[in-house]
Amino acid sequence: MLPRTILVLLVLVLMLWNDGSQSWRRRRRHCSVVHCQWGGWSGWSRCSASCGPHGTQYKTRSVAVSAQCGGSGCSGSSRQTQNCNRVCYYYGYVSGGRCVCRTGFTGTCCRNDINECSSGNGGCDHNCHNTHGSFYCGCRSGYRLSGSRACVDINECSSGNGSCAQTCHNTQGSFYCSCWSGYRLSGSGTCVDINECSSGNGSCDHTCYNTPGSFYCGCRSGYRLSDSRSCVDIDECQEHNGGCDQTCINTDGSYSCSCRDGFYLANSQGCFDVNECGTNNGGCNQTCTNTLGSYSCSCRTGYRLTGHGHCEDIDECASNNGGCYRGDICTNTDGSFYCSCEYASGSWNCVVHTPLFLGIVCGAVPGLILLFVCVVRCGYKCGKDNKVSGGMYD
Repeated sequence: MLPRTILVLLVLVLMLWNDGSQSWRRRRRHCSVVHCQWGGWSGWSRCSASCGPHGTQYKTRSVAVSAQCGGSGCSGSSRQTQNCNRVCYYYGYVSGGRCVCRTGFTGTCCRNDINECSSGNGGCDHNCHNTHGSFYCGCRSGYRLSGSRACVDINECSSGNGSCAQTCHNTQGSFYCSCWSGYRLSGSGTCVDINECSSGNGSCDHTCYNTPGSFYCGCRSGYRLSDSRSCVDIDECQEHNGGCDQTCINTDGSYSCSCRDGFYLANSQGCFDVNECGTNNGGCNQTCTNTLGSYSCSCRTGYRLTGHGHCEDIDECASNNGGCYRGDICTNTDGSFYCSCEYASGSWNCVVHTPLFLGIVCGAVPGLILLFVCVVRCGYKCGKDNKVSGGMYD
């Protein structure tokens, strides 16, 4: 079927050619020769590829004046082609009919970024950050990069003590502050004093004294610390008798001085003699004699003490007739006594010793003695009515 069709087409072409040739020859004898002329070029077509190694574009032109009367035909092509958009982005280049991309990019035109972080975290210890055409590693807070991928701990305490007021403790990826004994944290780095005395008086028996970072206990007057908190009584009497002149009496937290009988306390420690005789003569009837810490009562001659401070008369005549000679009369008086002769039968019965050691009786004549005037020695004397008074005979 196909060969017969081709044969018919060839017959028709020959018939038209012969007819045309004859017609052209008839016209040629009557027209001017016109040569073929091209029209202007069109603009370049859109590039077949936006990028890469294979982009092309073309422009065309058509015949403006056809050849006539045997003129020459138009030479050259009606279509021109050129390469276009043969670029590789991001500094890639064409080689071997393809784009060779710079590290970090991929694709036909090297236009696509490679996300390095999507595979193995980009080799980063901690954080991987993808960028256009590259990536970088970062570390979590408290760490720093060592090299391009490894993260190592930052020792915050090595710089400014980590802003801690007292003690800085470094940890992996962080740090913390602490305070010395007696302080507490206020906020993250400030240390403030703990007032130990505000809770339970610091366990002190008596007085608690707060100090920066610590405290200490004290005792009231008269006590001392037996350990750091307990107070025990001070026995002031154990040292220098408490300063007392005589008796020291220890009490709980204090002491007192006292004096023995006959003394009084002055200036809380000194003992001074009491002058008992200065008040009501010490209770003595007659003589009061003050002594150191005491006193004594005494009586004048002719009296004796009976009971406390009382003086009573001594009856000298009650013992040995007061010492009056022979039958003389002894007369007691308040505080004394005297001897007298008895006057009987008209005469004084009074015998005395004379210088001649003669026993003489005073005669009827008062004051007159036989041979001598009545003169008596050894403590006797002739009184009124020739009474003899005084001491013992010789």
